[in-house]
Amino acid sequence: DYWSLFGIGYAYLLDEGYEEGIPFFLKSIELNNSYPLSYYNLAFAYSNTNQYDKCLTYAQKAYDLQTIPEFKAEAARLMAMNYQDMKNEQKALKYFRIADQILPNDYNTLLPMLTLEMKLDDKEYKKHTNQLFFLAPDNPVIYQDLLKAYSENDNEKEYIEFMENLKPQFKQNIMVLSNILFHEAIAQYDMDDWVAAKINFE
Repeated sequence: DYWSLFGIGYAYLLDEGYEEGIPFFLKSIELNNSYPLSYYNLAFAYSNTNQYDKCLTYAQKAYDLQTIPEFKAEAARLMAMNYQDMKNEQKALKYFRIADQILPNDYNTLLPMLTLEMKLDDKEYKKHTNQLFFLAPDNPVIYQDLLKAYSENDNEKEYIEFMENLKPQFKQNIMVLSNILFHEAIAQYDMDDWVAAKINFE
């Protein structure tokens, strides 16, 4: 039945057997054409085998059928990532923003969205940087991911300014302040600003 076929296809995906999983999802859809996760996982398999047009077709179908916000946003995000792979950055940004509207404050949407906005010189990235940071200011992964995004866009100087502006807000929070100082120092170190980096590391 469609559910068993979906399960076999999904098991292949877990083992990175994307090509092997495709026929099972196609057959699952043939038996039940209203189950959105079959379309989504088929689109995911096509995305991982660089079959971008097919990915978009099935991801759109998953998006149209899906009623659960988390999964609907995931389908929009898959389309965004697919458009990025196709070098269509404007379309990618459109679908990242759709995903963000459906499921706000999702880390997996905010990070690639602000990175792409920065690349396209869309000033919304500043708002989304702030939004992402305040999801969990005491989590060092956020600092690392933001630094990577800013570095990839040759924007370390602005990252340092962002860290600097956060210091007054967290001067009573040792955990957050130490993260701010440490990651600002890393950015300064990468820019060969040895004196400033040394002060912040200390």
